[in-house]
Amino acid sequence: MRAPPARSSGHGGCSGYPAGVSGDSGDVTQLGTVGDEPTTPSRMKGAEPGSLVGRHVVLHELGAGGMGVVYAAYDPELDRKIALKLLLPGAGGETRRLRLLREAQALARLSHPNVVAIHDVGTIGEQVWLAMELVEGRTLGQWLQTPRRWPDVVEVLRAAGEGLAAAHGAGLLHRDFKPDNVMVGDDGRVRVMDFGLARASTDVSEHDCSPASQESSSTLSSRVTRVGALIGTPTYMAPEQIAGKDLAAAADQFAFCVTLWEALYGERPFHGDTSMELAASVLAGERRSPTRSRAAPGWLRRVCERGLSVDPAQRWPSMSALLDTLAKGRKRATLRKGLAAVGVLAVLGVGVEAQRRFDHARRTAACETTGHELDAAWSTERADALHDALVATGSSYASRTADQVVPLLARHAEAWQQARVEACLDADVRHRWDAATLDRSLWCLEERRMELESLVDELMLADAVVLQKAVGAAAGLASALACRDEQVLETLSPPPEEGREALRTVRADVVRAINLGRAGRFDKGLALARETLARAEALGWPPLVVRARLQVGTLLERSGAYREAEAALERAYFDASKGVAPEVVFHAATALVNVVGFKAVRPVEGRRWARLADVALEQVPDGEQLLRAALLGNLAGVHMAEGDYAEAKRLYEQVCEIREQALGPEHPDLAQSLVELASAHYTTSDYDEAKALFGRALEIREQTLGPEHPDLAQIINNVASTHYATGANDEAKVLWERAFAIREKALPPGHPDLAESLNNLAAIPFSTGDYERALPLYERSLAIWEASLGPEHPQVARTLDNLAVLHAKLHAYDEARRLNERALAIREKALGPEHPELAKSLERLADLHLKAGALEEAKALHERALAIRKKALGPEHPELARPLLGLAEVALLQQRPGDAVPLAEHGMALREQADVAVERLAEARFVLARALWDAPTTGGRDRARALALAEQARVVLRSGGKGTAAQLGKLEAWLATHPAE
Repeated sequence: MRAPPARSSGHGGCSGYPAGVSGDSGDVTQLGTVGDEPTTPSRMKGAEPGSLVGRHVVLHELGAGGMGVVYAAYDPELDRKIALKLLLPGAGGETRRLRLLREAQALARLSHPNVVAIHDVGTIGEQVWLAMELVEGRTLGQWLQTPRRWPDVVEVLRAAGEGLAAAHGAGLLHRDFKPDNVMVGDDGRVRVMDFGLARASTDVSEHDCSPASQESSSTLSSRVTRVGALIGTPTYMAPEQIAGKDLAAAADQFAFCVTLWEALYGERPFHGDTSMELAASVLAGERRSPTRSRAAPGWLRRVCERGLSVDPAQRWPSMSALLDTLAKGRKRATLRKGLAAVGVLAVLGVGVEAQRRFDHARRTAACETTGHELDAAWSTERADALHDALVATGSSYASRTADQVVPLLARHAEAWQQARVEACLDADVRHRWDAATLDRSLWCLEERRMELESLVDELMLADAVVLQKAVGAAAGLASALACRDEQVLETLSPPPEEGREALRTVRADVVRAINLGRAGRFDKGLALARETLARAEALGWPPLVVRARLQVGTLLERSGAYREAEAALERAYFDASKGVAPEVVFHAATALVNVVGFKAVRPVEGRRWARLADVALEQVPDGEQLLRAALLGNLAGVHMAEGDYAEAKRLYEQVCEIREQALGPEHPDLAQSLVELASAHYTTSDYDEAKALFGRALEIREQTLGPEHPDLAQIINNVASTHYATGANDEAKVLWERAFAIREKALPPGHPDLAESLNNLAAIPFSTGDYERALPLYERSLAIWEASLGPEHPQVARTLDNLAVLHAKLHAYDEARRLNERALAIREKALGPEHPELAKSLERLADLHLKAGALEEAKALHERALAIRKKALGPEHPELARPLLGLAEVALLQQRPGDAVPLAEHGMALREQADVAVERLAEARFVLARALWDAPTTGGRDRARALALAEQARVVLRSGGKGTAAQLGKLEAWLATHPAE
């Protein structure tokens, strides 16, 4: 799979910045021409007063724009004044004509009180005219020149929004909503007008990169915008409109929220003195803070902010949803204002019903305010400060990370506020909850609030390490919506009233330790967790003690102290099992699946912990499917560790399915699951499937994190490995170098990930026979592995094996054997005597014995490797070819060519049916050729076929370069002494 191409700023393959944007009157302002103003259109000759356009009598001019002139006119048949829009001949006349006809079709499909009505349309020669409702009144821009109260602004904009919603319901987009395209009539009715830029929402991209557009009989669906130009007014454009992408109703919603913000706060939300600066602010989501002198409430600002999201998917689901929220907010404000009056009526004895309504309204209003309890943890100011702090780390991917983290946290905050208000309503207004249930809910919500607040605090102090973990940390926060789940609440045990403040302080530190771990500060988090555990034990409230102990165990595992982690997690499990914290029982058992079954390579115990975790899950309804995914992922790792790859794949597939369904197709957790599944396919030589899965994971990570984030390096490295395994060395080299460059820039010099990259980079010069260049890369990799993981870690064995092969190529066989024997001993001790990883060391050690003439030793080693691979992979897996061919070589040297033939036949067949490097296939053909030549006449001899196979191998090896020179030399020598008979 080739490296992902750089994304262009255009859409659908069009590159570069849009050439221009349409101004208020349809003129083009070139982006990037700093300080330029829109060009004033030349004045066209229009209709004279008293002249006829169709049956309409022109009265006087109302205004002119880039597309034409608007007149007041009289319709004698209907006996009423109308507005007449006339497009006169001029530059681009046919384009303008189509655009005006499109406006007529768009408006003809609408009939709504908040949309200017169309009466008639016609042409005179090349001229097009449109007869519309004449609205006596002012534009919204003019109406706002007088200071207005925020409720009045909301009422007017909500009416205009109803017109937009009606257009969307008819399948149309406006694409140029702004104050000057909204009329506030003298009759009090608000109307949206100037749909000249409307487009059917089923239309394709604004940018057409194809050679020609398909003609259509429908003017409405015709493309009349030149390639590279944008339609709309820059000040009100959505980011996707600036970028030239496909548009949906969310683009009109963005323009609506810009207008609403401007109407509320007296200035637009995005700054920029030029079109270029403005576009940059919009695309980056860099909003101004609203003017504090304005009295608009906080909920109204949040409504606008959501509609101004850079990502259209993060805006309101529809204009109708946005308008419903405005209506509810307006109603709440009116309700609060009316409480005093209702109270007066109650006091005056108007009646029991008035008193009941007053009490209901008072309680509802009080609940609505509880959402503000989150303000200290999350606010616009905190969001802006966090964004700035992440960007200030200076990493190349910092801005992209900030753009991902802030919306993730904003969604958590919104969910918390919703849960808090609803909990209050359930208890105080709907009377569904008793005091004990509310207490549990509030204790849960308090913890979620502390989690959010402390994570923001940690991310504010971001450095390079924290920045790497920021997206995952934000995505990993538990949802506050569970704090309203009555099943969940039944499992919670709030502390006694006495001593709650001390417990709150300790619990806050437990939460902070959790977030330190999420942010990658494992050492600092572990120190705090241990201190907090001691304080929790002193207070003696069991649920807090086991939570603190769970966090100690979790951070010990992340720090690599697996034995200590196992002890802490096991104690947390058993203490929590006494009925004090069901969720800790599950999380501790799930963590032990990984620590014991995978890290300590004790798979039987790991599977036992998985069964215990599965039982505990029944008591933890909060996010059951996602929790099950975590358990299944850890269990799959256990099966990978013991070489049961088929079961590991099955479990990883379940994890991917659960996470994609629950989190969506672009969530970071799904990307990690795809990597794990791909690794399982790679291990079993299913390289095509591995490439596809790695590629999808890489696409998700790049979209989420940007192209230079350290987390991308692992996936890039894995994609490169699949190329290398199939002989695509050039592609592998490019990707391995990219992964190493990312890691070298982001990680300290002794980080284990650098060892992995160095080990892989050495494979390229090794494959070309440049052993002198490969040797220092392997040695540097080995030194890092040993220093970071210890001299007996299985990762060390990988580089030892590679060094052994290299020394064998340099004819240093004693050193090669020493390295191989050390690698085998490490793997046997860490993984057991039958793990598939042992096969690599056994095969390489067998080759060395073969060269030394120790044929029986070589045979025993290859037979052991063959048995291990067959048990792990099945009898027809391509990886069995290596020991089969090794055994064939032994048989040839022992003068048993008849025995070598079936072994070599099987080995070659396995490689032919697999996607292996051609050099490996050539090797198999040469072994079989020698066996077929020397076999007895009654035992499979076929010398003609032997020569054909040898010739096929020679063709491949001649194109292999220096890396296949030695193998080619042996083949050439054999052919020279084995002529055709």
